[in-house]
Amino acid sequence: MNTDKYIKVWRCLLLALWMVCVASSAGGEVRAIVKRVQVEGARSVSVRDVRGWLVTRAGVAVDSALLRKDVHRILKGYQARGFWHVAVAFPRVAMRGGDATVAFAIVEGVRTRVASVDVSGDLIFEPSEAFGLARGMVLIESDLNQRLDRLLRFYEDRGYPFCALRPDVQFDRDSARVQVVVSPGPLVHVDAVRFEGNQTTREDVLLRHISFVEGEVYDQRRVDAFVRQLQILPFIDRVYTPELVSTGDEMVLVIDVEESRHTRIEGALGVGSGQGLTGEIALDVLNFSGGGREGYALWSRQGVGLSNLRVSYREPYVLNSPLSGWGTVEMVARTGYVTHKFGGGADVSVGEGARFFGGVAHRRVLPDSAGLGFFEGERMWSLASGVRFDRRGRDMSGWQAEVRGEVGEVSDGIRRVQWEVDGQVFLPVGRQSVVAGRARAFWVGQKGDVPQTAGIWLGGAQSLRGYREEMFRGTNAGWVNVEWRWLLGPKARLFVFVDAGRIEGAGMRSWPVSYGIGLLADGRMGAVGIDYGLPRGESLGQGMVHVRMVSAF
Repeated sequence: MNTDKYIKVWRCLLLALWMVCVASSAGGEVRAIVKRVQVEGARSVSVRDVRGWLVTRAGVAVDSALLRKDVHRILKGYQARGFWHVAVAFPRVAMRGGDATVAFAIVEGVRTRVASVDVSGDLIFEPSEAFGLARGMVLIESDLNQRLDRLLRFYEDRGYPFCALRPDVQFDRDSARVQVVVSPGPLVHVDAVRFEGNQTTREDVLLRHISFVEGEVYDQRRVDAFVRQLQILPFIDRVYTPELVSTGDEMVLVIDVEESRHTRIEGALGVGSGQGLTGEIALDVLNFSGGGREGYALWSRQGVGLSNLRVSYREPYVLNSPLSGWGTVEMVARTGYVTHKFGGGADVSVGEGARFFGGVAHRRVLPDSAGLGFFEGERMWSLASGVRFDRRGRDMSGWQAEVRGEVGEVSDGIRRVQWEVDGQVFLPVGRQSVVAGRARAFWVGQKGDVPQTAGIWLGGAQSLRGYREEMFRGTNAGWVNVEWRWLLGPKARLFVFVDAGRIEGAGMRSWPVSYGIGLLADGRMGAVGIDYGLPRGESLGQGMVHVRMVSAF
């Protein structure tokens, strides 16, 4: 009994030793390092492109599972270029010491061309207009998928949102037969639009913004436009993908929205050499009583002898008309004079994301005791008009622009003309960053010299960061702001920026340039933004820090 027990123990030990040796031998093969990767038979596709598809490369350990995946990658890469009959054998691995040479052998074959195209089913429209695949064309998977998406979208844009496609591809030796069966489904009329998530905003206000017509034929282009028109509203934070819901005999388009906080208080502080403490307080109310009404109040002090006060109000759809009315009162105090301005006007939609506006204003300049003899008083009534575009998307992309012109008669009978252009663009770079650019231009002219009180002043947090507030004055100017933003969250970002401008007037010309870094972070009490700007040619200690605090509720 004891002898049998010892024999069993020795058998177990020998088996364990054998398994360790096998594992060690296999581990030695896995630890072999690839020294060179060879690609054989690649003619229509460059060897460099094929190697770019592979994970196996010099310096990587040899792994049979990884090699099988690389074979699959080569097959998919060739098929994406129309070579559906390509053949790739399992690669050869030649060992020399601890190094390995891996060779992939490819038999490309010829490109697969379409032999026939058959689109059948309950066709409502001629398929060639949207599908466009023809005999003799190279069959490429991505191209076929795009054509199928285009055919499906063709039906969705014409009242068939439940359209379904059943594609089938049958391969012959060097060609393929493509068949698509179309099931259009019923023609859909949208009887109503229902909003969800709008706890404050009235439903009739949202309906006015999308211009929905009861009973209209479903059109995916119109639905996409509804989303864009709602997304640009300042009191709507997010719009979800609309859904069609059948409620008895009616088809209802349900649009779920997420409202933003309607009241926002913004404060800013700045510290600069020779300017002391600067500040700004703004109150922005975006949605009075759920009717889309907007109010805005601003007080700011940009430096010694530089302060502003502005109050404005906007009433949408005055007297149930397409027009929205607005009014504003503004006071600007500068060393030597004070400017009072009040005005009003209206704007109207002239297309998706476009509004035309016009108004009238009265402006009065009053020299104070320090400005007597240096500044002249004036009164001016003026007419202004322009157009505003907003084509921003939900994914931090798109653009917006405004062109504005104003003409008025100065108190001594001299006509003054002023033009302003403002444009912004947002370009996503990957998933976590956005390049934001803004360009603005200003020009004012009249017979004789333009007084200092009518020119434009640049410098500071709102134009050229890193320079003192209103450091530059001119009668025509252009400046750009470019930011590369790294998105840290829905409302948080880190960014670097470059600001540059050209200001000309009063016999002087300036080309200021600044650059810097900033952070915008959102917390429980609101958002905090910090910018540091440094003028070109200055030392780090000569820059300016701007702190902005925003609290929404």
